[in-house]
Amino acid sequence: MTPEEYAALDATGLASVVSDGEATAADLHAAATAVYERTHADINAVVEWYDEPSPGAAEGPLAGVPFLRKDYGSTEAGRLQEMGSRLTAGVRATTTSPMFRRLAAAGVQVVGRSAVPEFVMHGTTESIATGTTRNPHDLELSAGGSSGGAAAAVAAGVVPAAHATDCAGSIRIPAAACGLVGLKPTTRMIPLDQGDWGGIAVEFVVTRTVRDQRRFLELLADGTFNPQRGTLRIGLTTDHWGGGELGPGIRRGLERVGRTLDEAGYEVV
Repeated sequence: MTPEEYAALDATGLASVVSDGEATAADLHAAATAVYERTHADINAVVEWYDEPSPGAAEGPLAGVPFLRKDYGSTEAGRLQEMGSRLTAGVRATTTSPMFRRLAAAGVQVVGRSAVPEFVMHGTTESIATGTTRNPHDLELSAGGSSGGAAAAVAAGVVPAAHATDCAGSIRIPAAACGLVGLKPTTRMIPLDQGDWGGIAVEFVVTRTVRDQRRFLELLADGTFNPQRGTLRIGLTTDHWGGGELGPGIRRGLERVGRTLDEAGYEVV
């Protein structure tokens, strides 16, 4: 498999290539490495590339598919997690988080760590520790943040999908900036063992296709992390939080969402 053939396929397509016997996990890692080496100097999306990837199961719905772990959030035992900061340089996780145990069971091979702003506190991905991550579509533009390394790597074809987290837009901002699909799932739908920022932070992935988003939801969102707690109360406002004017299309969209939630049985305030 050439790097060009590899980069043209999404995770679902690559999994099919492996299951059909047309390529191996090692072939995909070699192709991913070639794309990484070709793009890294320009986009700076990866803070560590694994010479020996974290292997997933030999068989599974995504067996052999290369994947990046965001340098924040869910962990892999023994692997670095430095969160874009000099203060946490050299810190290694002692446990593997539930999300990555599920990914391993699905056959995903983790090939490295993606860049983040220091302690994921910004909507652009840059830090003194790791430098600036750039948008592969235009190197003069930001890749967004805080999952900017993940989004830039996926958009550049380094991996077809990558781990991402979202509290206030950290999946959605870089997905929009890099032309990807980015979903913030319902709170606690995806395994998250710690650090949910009071219930508003989630973990998931960025991908190039909608079908890959669905595939990862099927693998990760089995409901065991999202216990039912009775009727949810949802606050809705059409006031602009920054004091500006809300566009009529956005207002209509918000009101439509409110009606839909109300009809579905939620308490909309």
